[in-house]
Amino acid sequence: MSVEKEKPKKNTTGQRSGPDTAEKLLEDYEDVFADIVNVLVYEGDPVVKPENLRDGPTASVYKAAEGELRQKNRDVLKIDTENGVEIRVYGLENQTRPSNVMPVRVMGYDFGSYDRNIRKEKMKNKEQGREADYTAELWPGQKLCPVVTLVLYFGTEPWSGPTTLHGMLNLPERLKPFVPDYPVNLVQVAFLEEEEISLFRSDFRIVAEFFRAKRLGNVKSLKYNEKRWDHVAELLDFFKIFFGDKRYGEVKEEMAQATKQEETNACWFLDALLEDRLEVRAAEMATEMATGIATEMATGMAAEMATEMATEMATGMAAEMATEMATEMAAEMADKIVEEKCQSVRTECQAEGVAALIETCQEFGCTRQETRDRVTRKYHLGEDDAEGYLQQYWR
Repeated sequence: MSVEKEKPKKNTTGQRSGPDTAEKLLEDYEDVFADIVNVLVYEGDPVVKPENLRDGPTASVYKAAEGELRQKNRDVLKIDTENGVEIRVYGLENQTRPSNVMPVRVMGYDFGSYDRNIRKEKMKNKEQGREADYTAELWPGQKLCPVVTLVLYFGTEPWSGPTTLHGMLNLPERLKPFVPDYPVNLVQVAFLEEEEISLFRSDFRIVAEFFRAKRLGNVKSLKYNEKRWDHVAELLDFFKIFFGDKRYGEVKEEMAQATKQEETNACWFLDALLEDRLEVRAAEMATEMATGIATEMATGMAAEMATEMATEMATGMAAEMATEMATEMAAEMADKIVEEKCQSVRTECQAEGVAALIETCQEFGCTRQETRDRVTRKYHLGEDDAEGYLQQYWR
């Protein structure tokens, strides 16, 4: 069977749910898609080559029982080819929560792919002037491409929905031999073993490592910096959706630019993400503390000092002159007190920001030297000052 030239797919991400969109953007890359199939289907053997994959139609149109045309949409579909000939079809379906009708959904997706295959073969027969009869539809030797659908489940609780058609049915035991079952190829990403995750070579390894660590409650132990990020923007879109944190999207463009100049990994990403977090946190703290504490102290001290100075100066001067001078001097002293307090607040904020940076770098597996370089660069410190902070906060 020759490969059908598909029309360019329209961007329909706006019509999909958030998680499906993020996952699809990442999985649609041939290297990521091939890696997922090779690990989960072929136990890591490189059977599927990225260069042999072609985009398949994610929408399948079929005629319902009442005669109306309906459409089913897959998340990602790729056609594996060999010397220009279609040999296998692979589909990926993404789930963030269990579905109680998943076996029937997968049946519908797979039916659409097989139906398309049959129609292509019949059309080819017609073009060659060798149509099979109406009842047979295809010639005995014409075989279809096998369709493999993987359901990737990203929940951290075990899948609770049915995984077979029989599991959905109120099926008497005597009827089971007459009702074909249809199992779902379910992959619970967060429950993959470390040995299997280590087989991934694409950015999907980062995703699998995160969900496993999230399930086990040890996200801090992740060392993403060991794996280069190839599809930075798509990974950040993925994390933005699942973390519900818009900052992942805000640093996406900056990281994409950096990728053109150097390898991008989690430590680089850590700097970009913390830049915004620490600056906002320090500014908020400085404003609150300077406005609250410094103003309160300055007002109290200025009033007290003004009263004392006015009383002393009134002894030797006119009451009006004493009051005027005392007020002016009190205002100057109040300004000085506020400035000194603000400087103290800024110093405290810097110390807290450095502590947060050091702690977060440790959580993401950065070395002590990498952390010291980041502290030095971020806060424009000398090596001795940076080392002092590390001795104080490095755990």
